[in-house]
Amino acid sequence: MKYQILFHTLLFLSFSAADETCESQDSAATVQPCPDLTESCVQEYFQHRVQCTPAIQESGAVKFDTITMKIPSTKMIIDQLNTTIDEVDGKIVAFTVNEEKKLAVLAVEFTNMTMTSNLLFNFYGTGKEPITFTGALDEFFPSIVMTSFLSTETYDLHTARHFAYLPAVPTVGLTGGCLDTDDAVLSEALADFNENFNTVLLEGWRSVGVPLANYYIQNHICDYGIKY
Repeated sequence: MKYQILFHTLLFLSFSAADETCESQDSAATVQPCPDLTESCVQEYFQHRVQCTPAIQESGAVKFDTITMKIPSTKMIIDQLNTTIDEVDGKIVAFTVNEEKKLAVLAVEFTNMTMTSNLLFNFYGTGKEPITFTGALDEFFPSIVMTSFLSTETYDLHTARHFAYLPAVPTVGLTGGCLDTDDAVLSEALADFNENFNTVLLEGWRSVGVPLANYYIQNHICDYGIKY
């Protein structure tokens, strides 16, 4: 089964709110320590503030063991096994620091990135025992932007928050022996999985993005010596 993912959905939302500022609140306190956004400048900035080892690594690919993705929209937990991600030499597209908010923001874009992995699906139907089946994943992402938010008090990578943004349409190939099953329960679940695959993909990247962002920071900015 192969999916072509299109992100062309427009959401029109209307809310009633109290007197609250609901827009970007960047102020004069927000600075750009590295206006040219070079890795060497960002490395130097981190290394003056964090107990870490300087990191410079030209790496075209990285392998991860197991990435567990929780997909609540389809009642699934998917273990992504033996994942290989190619083209992880990202480009820094934003780096700002706001000492008033004690916040540093680092955004890195990865282009023409491929990801392959084996999948272990666990479907948790209502009132049913879990159904487990396997699959294989082959994906191509023209562009992914990972944005990391770190506290300037510690620059601790353990407590950093990472978010993925997909500005371009990815191509996703998904295969597996149970994907065209006649089982009534599982076939309904897979139909829902297919119909809502945009949401599935974004939910999955909440998990996949964390080791990717940690890998980039530890191998290109500052090696904290932690497992990503």
